[in-house]
Amino acid sequence: RNWRDIPVDAQPRSLQSRGAAITVAMVAVALGFTCCENLLYVHVYSQHELLLKAFILIERALAPVHVICAAIQSIGVCRHVLEKDEKATMGNILKPAILLHGTFDFVLTALSFLIHDEVAAWATATVVAFLVMFAGIFYLYRESKAQRERLKSLDHQITVDQSSLI
Repeated sequence: RNWRDIPVDAQPRSLQSRGAAITVAMVAVALGFTCCENLLYVHVYSQHELLLKAFILIERALAPVHVICAAIQSIGVCRHVLEKDEKATMGNILKPAILLHGTFDFVLTALSFLIHDEVAAWATATVVAFLVMFAGIFYLYRESKAQRERLKSLDHQITVDQSSLI
């Protein structure tokens, strides 16, 4: 039997609590992936000196794009699983995160090709990448706030429905 088939009112935790658990789990996986990717990037793909490798790691840690993308995806997963929204398909769950990550990667790659001065390319790419990242954070904040309100309302409806049975 699938856990999604258990009626919501038979589940002991609130929808808000379950939504937070889904988000925490997805963000934890993204953090693990990010750590592995950053270590590979610095130790395998980079031939720089140790100090520059440390600087690259710090810079990459300040731009947690995978974590933001996972949190954005968790909103869609919660919408599908907890809110039973049929519009929350796999494509709609992935679309905002793919757009954010793709834009982030495109900006970094395009600027490295367009600007031939290494320092100017790095500085410009860093500024633009942070702008893209902050746009993702703003989107995440707005969508998660709206979802918390929806889940709060659903939790209230469940409580009212359960109390009417008494």
